[in-house]
Amino acid sequence: MANMKKQKGMTAIGWLFVIMIVGMFFIVLIRIFPMYKGSFDVSTSLESLTTDPKAQGKPAIVIRKLLMKRLDINMVREVSAQDITISRSREGITVEVDYEVRKPLFGNLYLLMAYNKSVLISQ
Repeated sequence: MANMKKQKGMTAIGWLFVIMIVGMFFIVLIRIFPMYKGSFDVSTSLESLTTDPKAQGKPAIVIRKLLMKRLDINMVREVSAQDITISRSREGITVEVDYEVRKPLFGNLYLLMAYNKSVLISQ
């Protein structure tokens, strides 16, 4: 009994659990980072349309092509032309990108992130 009071620290099984939890967190972080990076690239591509004189007052097909070129340059593969909605109003042209990214995590367990971003291009 006296030896039990002197023991301090974790057992090997305790360390295995801690390492396993940290490892799972690290794997999830590695899988999520490219998804957020892609979202950032979509946001910067959309924001660049607001200052581009080629996009102001142009038809929807021209704006869609400009955005798809920017996404291609940034190597964003998750967004297709069908995910882009362009509408006109009195304030200007609203460009909206609504898409989902699905990546496998473990076996048949997937990570799903849905994004909806929009910008207003003044006329």
